[in-house]
Formats: sequence, structure tokens, C-alpha cells
Amino acid sequence: MLLAALSPDPGELPALAAALADRLDWNWILDRARSHKVAALLAARLDYLEDGLLPNRVRDTVRTVRREARERATWAQRTLQQVARALAARSVPFLVLKGSVLAEHVYGDPALRPFHDVDLVVPVPRLDEAEAALVSLGYRFYCPPAFVFDWVPPAVRPSGALDAPVPEGVARLLYRTHHFHFQYVPPRCDERLPVELHWHVAQPPVLPVPPAALWERATPTVVAGLPMQTLDAEATLVYVALHAMKDGRADFRLLHLCDIAWLVARDRSRDGWERAMALAAAWRTHHHLARGVEAARRLFRLPSAAAPPPPGLVAPLLQSCFRLSGDPVGGGPGHGPLGRFTREVLAEALWDLSLGRPPRRAGRRVLATARVRLARWGLLPGRA
Repeated sequence: MLLAALSPDPGELPALAAALADRLDWNWILDRARSHKVAALLAARLDYLEDGLLPNRVRDTVRTVRREARERATWAQRTLQQVARALAARSVPFLVLKGSVLAEHVYGDPALRPFHDVDLVVPVPRLDEAEAALVSLGYRFYCPPAFVFDWVPPAVRPSGALDAPVPEGVARLLYRTHHFHFQYVPPRCDERLPVELHWHVAQPPVLPVPPAALWERATPTVVAGLPMQTLDAEATLVYVALHAMKDGRADFRLLHLCDIAWLVARDRSRDGWERAMALAAAWRTHHHLARGVEAARRLFRLPSAAAPPPPGLVAPLLQSCFRLSGDPVGGGPGHGPLGRFTREVLAEALWDLSLGRPPRRAGRRVLATARVRLARWGLLPGRA
């Protein structure tokens, strides 16, 4: 029911809702939608169902979610308008990415696709001017202590470090060395959204191309009523798939696969898919694109003509990862004889392998342990 409500084509939703009305656990559906950041899209789809298919309490929740989504979308647009004008006043070029563009041009309604910050890319030489523009609007640089102390071994981490303020100079150095954007937040009680000021869209090991490669794919658009630039269609799909898949199964959200599914549904031509794959190969992210599109295609039942499934062992690995997680929406059955920690780390290791990269050290240990246990229980083919 949840996946049907999120699909680019909701045609089967009314019949499914009528057939399952008495058996649906609405608390489960709404909780999963919130945790996977798709509550606004779900609420919009449910709001059009006939009276009687939704319990009154669910109908009230749907209307509340829709109202909150519209309010947040209004503030998101105002944030982008203010920041865009401040950057234009200093003649700082920028690319607007992800939520702002997807909500308006892919989902067709800023209230359907929530986002919690405005993502902008500026050229590295103009970064200081862009920061000055944000400061002029009342924004301040922010770095969560947890980000800084991720780089400090726990054995030497000061007591209470995760709650302590971080010196801005240290934070900036770590961001510039290990990250790809600064975060700016508005004053307290200000309804505007935070702004992520990017000089790239991923760490070099994840996306091994210079920032200039992004600007080569810039194309004009109109967002929030203002002319600006964003990535072209192929680069947008490659970037969205990279964002959906790069952080591992623990950070998996249905919203990110929805983005892929809606982008693929918008352009089902074979030529568009081939251009996107050629770009992904040039950017060395073809695994992320193939796996992300395949996962979205299977979950949302997209036609496969425009996006052939990836070859080899990778697709079964990704399916195994979802099975170990319980199900791709979360909240599946118990963890079985492997135990929760083993299943979680094993799922992460399979996620890494499905993207063609070696699993982290803990994942390699768990893979070896799981293999021994499965062999002992006679669950590996050809083994006692």
C-alpha cells in the first residue's frame, strides 16, 4: 500500500485501498512514511481517496501533514529567493540542486517533496563571497560537534566532547579537508531553511571528478519564480542515484528511491538512459546509477525498457541486502539465528559489495563469521 501510494503512477492505489481497507495497519504506514521522509507525498495521494476508505483519524492526520508540508514549502521558496538574490547582487554564480528543483520540476508541487535545507554549489574561488552573502541575511556557520569528533578516536576523545562547541577554525579545516560543503543556519525562531553551501557534491573517493565537471553540465531553469542554473537531466539522475546509494543501507530512505523512480518515469527513452549511463561511467558512478535505478524499478514496478537491470551478481546482492534488513521499507520480521548486529553489519557489507567496493573492516569480519555459521547449519550449497 505504501509503495503504491508513492509510485509515479498511482493508478492501482484506489483499488488496492478498497481491497485492503480492513487489514491495513495505518500506524505502521504513517510511521514508515515519516521515517522515510515521504509523509507529504503519501498524504497527498491518500487525500484523493474516496470517503470511507480512510478512518477519520487517518484523514485528520493526512490533512495535518498536507498543511505542514505546504507551510514548509512556502518557507523553502522564500529561503531560495532571498539567497538567490543575495548571491546575484554579488554576481556569484551558483547551481541549485536536489530538493528545490525536484519538488518543482519532477514532482510538480513543492509541497509533495520535502527537503530540510537548500543545496547550492558555488565555484571554489567565489566561496568567500557566497558566505558573506549568507551572513548578510543573518545566517551563521554551523558545525555539529559529532562531525568533528568523528575524526577523533574514542580513546582520546575528551569527556563530553559531543556536546561541546567546536572552534570554527577547526571545523572549517575539517570540512575543507574531508567534506564538500559548509552548513549555514538561520537565527533561532527563523522559519527559513538552512543552506548547504557546496563546492562539490561528494567526497573525491565517491565522486572522483573535479568540481568543473559539474559546471559543464549546468543548464538554465526557473525555480521559485527566479531564473537560475541546475544540473541537466542526465547529471541530475546520476547525482540523485549517487546520493541515494552512497551512504549505505543504514541511511537508506524511500524518498531517495522515489526521486530516482520519478526521474526515470519522466524520461523513459532509451537514449536518455544511455546518455545517463555514459555520464555515470565518465564520473565513475555507474554502479550507483545502475543499482539505484534497479532498486527503484523493482520497488515501484517501473518498466524495464529504459533501464535494463545491472548484469552479474550485483542485483542479487542488493536484493539479499534488503532481505537481511527485513524489507526495504523497514520493520521486517525478527533477525533470526545470525543475531541483530550480525545481520545489520552483513547487510551493510552486501550493500558495499553491490556497489563494487570492498566492505568496511567490521563488514569483512561479519561476512567471514556468517559464512562459517551458515556452513555449520548446512545453509550454504555443497557444504556440510
